[in-house]
Amino acid sequence: MKKLLFSFLLVAGFFSVQAQELGVKGGIQLSNLKESFDGQSETYDMAFDFHVGVYGEFSLSDLISIQPEIVYSREGAKVSEEDETVRLQTDYIQVPVIVKFHVGERFNLQAGPQIGFQVAAKAKSDGNSINLKDFIDFKNPVIAGAAGLGYEVSEAIEVGGRYNFGLSNLLDDEEVTWKANVIQFYLTYKLR
Repeated sequence: MKKLLFSFLLVAGFFSVQAQELGVKGGIQLSNLKESFDGQSETYDMAFDFHVGVYGEFSLSDLISIQPEIVYSREGAKVSEEDETVRLQTDYIQVPVIVKFHVGERFNLQAGPQIGFQVAAKAKSDGNSINLKDFIDFKNPVIAGAAGLGYEVSEAIEVGGRYNFGLSNLLDDEEVTWKANVIQFYLTYKLR
């Protein structure tokens, strides 16, 4: 965990020195998991979660900019069986590198890859919690794609939505596949 925190601070320091713009972001999200096994698949119910982070933005032209981010993201899903609901919760440090295409004065289209480093995984039900890492081998890191739309409300504030879709298996298992899907709604605030 200390190495992860040090890496986070190192990259955040790099952003602040190099970025033309530096800011913070946060928001709500809906996430779920799709499980595939033996030719069959099941998508678990959406769970309501959050994300917070920092970003830098580098303009390449009037129409294109690059926005690397470091985001703490709580993701997961709900699994309902008979009279019990189990909440799967996975926490990640996500590092998306977003290409923004500026359309008009205030809108931007977004797309790019994302790499995620899992920091926790739990299952919760009826007030009880277990560490999933004690029972499941998770793959680390994992890769996802991201696509979205942003709207600049003012010089300093942007709101938007993004869809993150899992490209790699979250599990270190060749027979069972878990892929995450996340719908994010965010607000950013430019610090400079």
